[in-house]
Amino acid sequence: MLLGLSDSELRGVLDVLVGYPDDRTFYLGLLLLSPEARGHATGRAVYAAFERWAVSLGAERVELGVVRENVRALAFWERQGFQVFDVTPPKTFGVKTHEVLKLDRWLRR
Repeated sequence: MLLGLSDSELRGVLDVLVGYPDDRTFYLGLLLLSPEARGHATGRAVYAAFERWAVSLGAERVELGVVRENVRALAFWERQGFQVFDVTPPKTFGVKTHEVLKLDRWLRR
């Protein structure tokens, strides 16, 4: 599911898989904000709204992945309460090799 974030203009997108990898988990594939929307606590507010929506639909957990080298994204998600639970083996894409950190946050138990 692709969700657009807008006021009068598109300010970002949220890509979500509902019920993946299991029926109680929502997988957040992407949270992307326009440059002008960044740095004003917008990401935190968008994630909080997303989490309320996910809980209203029965989600108990949110999962996502972050490329290890993306330290800003990792720090953002850790501030939202996510924790690393797994790391993928290194994979090469073109000339770059990446490990993806798998993070999750339990919403209710």
